[in-house]
Amino acid sequence: MANEPPWAEEEIDPKVSMRAIVRRGFGLGLLAGAGEFVAVSVSSKLDLGFDEALVLGLVSVACGGLLALVFSVVAATGAHFSRGADPSRRCARALGFVAGALAAWHLWPAGASLVSEAGRFPSAIAFFAMPLGVAGVVALNARYWVRRADHQEQEGQGATLSWLALSVGLSSLVVLIAAGVASGAQYGSQRALDTDPPVLLITVDTLRRDHVSVYGGDFAQTPAIDELASEGVVFDNAVTPFPETAPAHAAIFTGTHPVRTGVLSNGHALPGRYLTLAERLAAEGYATSAFVSSFAVDSRTGLDQGFQAYDDDFFPLVRGLSGIRLAELGLRALMRFGDPLKYRSLLEREGEQTLGRALGWLRDHGQRPFFMWVHLFEPHAPYEAHIGPSVVDHRSILADEPTAYSPELTAQLRGLYAQEVEHTDRLLGDFLDAARQTVGRPMTIIFTADHGEMLGEHGVYFNHHGLFDETVRVPLIIVPHGGQPLHTKVAAQVRLMDITNTVLALLGLDQDSDIESGNLTAFMEGTQSRGYASFLMGRTGRSVERGTVFGYRAAKGDGRPGEMLKFIWNPGLNQSWLYDLGADWAETADISLSQATVVKAMQARVRRELGTAAPEGEEADAEQQAALEALGYLQ
Repeated sequence: MANEPPWAEEEIDPKVSMRAIVRRGFGLGLLAGAGEFVAVSVSSKLDLGFDEALVLGLVSVACGGLLALVFSVVAATGAHFSRGADPSRRCARALGFVAGALAAWHLWPAGASLVSEAGRFPSAIAFFAMPLGVAGVVALNARYWVRRADHQEQEGQGATLSWLALSVGLSSLVVLIAAGVASGAQYGSQRALDTDPPVLLITVDTLRRDHVSVYGGDFAQTPAIDELASEGVVFDNAVTPFPETAPAHAAIFTGTHPVRTGVLSNGHALPGRYLTLAERLAAEGYATSAFVSSFAVDSRTGLDQGFQAYDDDFFPLVRGLSGIRLAELGLRALMRFGDPLKYRSLLEREGEQTLGRALGWLRDHGQRPFFMWVHLFEPHAPYEAHIGPSVVDHRSILADEPTAYSPELTAQLRGLYAQEVEHTDRLLGDFLDAARQTVGRPMTIIFTADHGEMLGEHGVYFNHHGLFDETVRVPLIIVPHGGQPLHTKVAAQVRLMDITNTVLALLGLDQDSDIESGNLTAFMEGTQSRGYASFLMGRTGRSVERGTVFGYRAAKGDGRPGEMLKFIWNPGLNQSWLYDLGADWAETADISLSQATVVKAMQARVRRELGTAAPEGEEADAEQQAALEALGYLQ
């Protein structure tokens, strides 16, 4: 035809066309990698600087190129041995295959999620079919451009920019723009007034109440926490409803017992229908951020709801790398088929790093009202030495469990635990000093733990199984922004769920009457003295599937004999225990046989609580389970 270019029907050297598939497919991969970085930068809650975002973008582009090389080699091999088509058509089809494979790599997992999580089959079908359309469009257009480019190459026409050079330039431009957008994230809104007080929530994983010296224990010295306590209110009888990391934190943020949210394990996710404290404050215009130190509370638990920044990335070199699918699958394979105990640095991080990230965010955004959650993991097993060489390797002990704990080994591990607590205290002291200097105005500060730890009491060694008070009672200190309240020590029993409405009350916001959270400001002001009873749940092994124990901590008064009863029930063993905590704080004298009526009433209370149970949250997949097992949660 007269309008066709002179090379339209020109036969191209097959070797040139097939060799070019890999080069051109690699260019498609670079663009796909840049596109993935755009998606990651939009969805990620990491607070990245421009240089960090740029590095992540370049790594994403490199991963896309690497993946495309694999697809291109497969496509080129198939094209080389195919018959019945001219070389340019075979090259175009091969490039269509590469483009479709790249699209499927990114879209098919999203389609599978729509099916498994939401049952949205029509939307899922669109995700599954889209790669076929991408392959068709690329193949249709590629033949023209392939023949044109190959003709120019054979004719020695070098003026036209090659496809590879064009893809490198375009992907680099996309990364630069996306990195600039990602690093310029804004937090909060104009709804919050500059005079609204900031809120800082600090939770220390696995911190025993009796290892905080303000509570009277002499196992560890915690001057920084003690100083914080001197500025606010010490709750002497605070309890966790479920001594496990994710369930306890879900209770803190929702003001609802885990039995009603369905978060009954670190492998469960908080459903989106529950409104969190972070969501409530974000709606008021607060800038919200969280900096966590363990995989057990990463964003897959749903605890990130309402947080505009959620720093749960533990990769040591490239921040945000876990958001790149190729890297994510590599980590999953490592957790599933490797030994997760060897890669704990990918599952947790030291407090210095977490607090450093938090301070960096405060320097950039602490001038406006904010709600920040900082989570530290140091006291959690395995215990590490912070003063001199370790006399015992707790990691190897955990790997070889079950272990017979001799009195000497028990004393050594107790000493390491105390060192972890004191190290955490030093970190917090430095952080609080720096945070106050950075913010420069009064903050409401809440300090607590998700649960305690058994250190050999009742025959339970170095975990937080069961419902004895060593795991159930937690430190709770509240420092109001408005100055020290009337009562600086509260004996009444309170719960972690009560933090939600307490924060709202301290900020002068409407409390939520639809949740079970109490308002602890009434105790601080002296207008309430009767504590809150608490339904308790726990596990007897490394997972709830291995056994669940239930309990009830009744609180009539201030803890005198006969005023506070503790009930524990293990239905699997058909066994109950009852303790008068006022007369027997160490829970050594079981009075259940002499109090059959009380035991029956307590069992009835537990059954009523279980009658309100929500369906269990979404289960962890195999890779998450392997990671949680490495942290000591599953078995």
